[in-house]
Amino acid sequence: CIWFVFFFFQAEDGIRDLVRSRGLGDVYKRQPIIHSVIPNNTTIARYEKFELIVDVTATYASPYDFDQVNLQATFTSPSGNVFVVDGFYYQDFTMTQPNVLTPNGAPDWRIRFSPNQKGVWSYTVKITDTQGTASFPSQQFTCITSLHKGFVKRSGNNLVYDNGDRFLAIGTNLAWTEWASGFTIYDEWITSLKSYGANYVKITMAPWIFGLEWGSGAMGNYAGRQNRAWALDWVFDKLEQKNIYCQLHFLVHDELRTGVNPGWDDNPYKNTNGGPCANPQDFFTNSTAKKYFKQKLRYSNARWGYSSYLHSWEIMSEVDNVSFYNSNYSQIFNWLLEITNYVKSKDVYSRAVSSGYAWPQNDSAYWNNSAVGYSQLHIYDFISDLEMKLYNYSRHYIEKYQKPNIISEFALGHEPNNIFQNDPEGVAFHNVLWSVSYTHLRAHETVLDLVCRLLLEQK
Repeated sequence: CIWFVFFFFQAEDGIRDLVRSRGLGDVYKRQPIIHSVIPNNTTIARYEKFELIVDVTATYASPYDFDQVNLQATFTSPSGNVFVVDGFYYQDFTMTQPNVLTPNGAPDWRIRFSPNQKGVWSYTVKITDTQGTASFPSQQFTCITSLHKGFVKRSGNNLVYDNGDRFLAIGTNLAWTEWASGFTIYDEWITSLKSYGANYVKITMAPWIFGLEWGSGAMGNYAGRQNRAWALDWVFDKLEQKNIYCQLHFLVHDELRTGVNPGWDDNPYKNTNGGPCANPQDFFTNSTAKKYFKQKLRYSNARWGYSSYLHSWEIMSEVDNVSFYNSNYSQIFNWLLEITNYVKSKDVYSRAVSSGYAWPQNDSAYWNNSAVGYSQLHIYDFISDLEMKLYNYSRHYIEKYQKPNIISEFALGHEPNNIFQNDPEGVAFHNVLWSVSYTHLRAHETVLDLVCRLLLEQK
């Protein structure tokens, strides 16, 4: 009897781990491997960043597609509460001089988390790819006390910290600068705001600053914008150092605009750029567009959702400023609710989720939905008593929708030169901050607050 033994070797076909390559002859179907899990520390202050660097071998074409590869950690608190968070693909950078970033080493995988309870925590890490699942032995870290009040959540008509104290947002919209102008200006802005007692900013992931995907072939692929993701990491570090909270905003209406300032021309979701949408309105209904937009939100939550200084999520700013809003109202409204609920389902810290409208007459149905954490107002009007208009609007919104209200944009118009010329001392800005604050203090006002409010209302 003669036995014949045949050996078959299969070369790689290009689908492999971008960190650890499978060698020639490696069989295509092979389970993923977690080689190591390295924490930034084994003692973490309450609400501070706990970060893991995870060395893996896995099979995938895109490290950003959670359907192809999904790194997760399960954290168990001292009292037994369980938190499951996603990991994310990360490229480190070195800032050799202001706004100049140089890649630092090869990409790796990270997991970020903030513990909310003192004591010993345990955690396990697993990775799932197209071939199977691998896990790493359970580890522990110790959470120690801190002075931090915790994450901000909605409670009735108020926003409150985890410790129950009310959070009253006072700040300004630092939505963006141009990437070419340099992101480090945020350090100056944040430091200045802190010196004046502010505690709140709005920042936008617009394509011209912190957006993760833009241009031809970029839908769902964040490799070309890892430098901008690192820059937003850097900004969050500055916010945390100054105790300033951030309303993080994913999508601005300009990205779907045609005609004047046509952002749609370069939008990666457009079919001529490799996306699935023939027209910008298709973005709100196309299943592939939804999949990749949700992927971006999930990546963002994995990367920045750990931060207790991330106050809330905003889905889209001025959704009603797209030219096709009225003719596609139902599709846009349904999309907003779907995305709002999706973000809530991924955020283990239960932050508020909202969206923005340019015109108050367009927003009622959205604010009335229970999934929406707070209402917003954008008011631009060149009038002498802007503070009273915003005071009345904010008070009306709180009472009508029975939830917090944030005036996330306001000014005496859209032209800076006109504003500075007519209000060089910023009197309108000052008065609006004070007047609107009283709408939020009414439920807890002291006798002095009451006197001030009555004087304001009778001015």
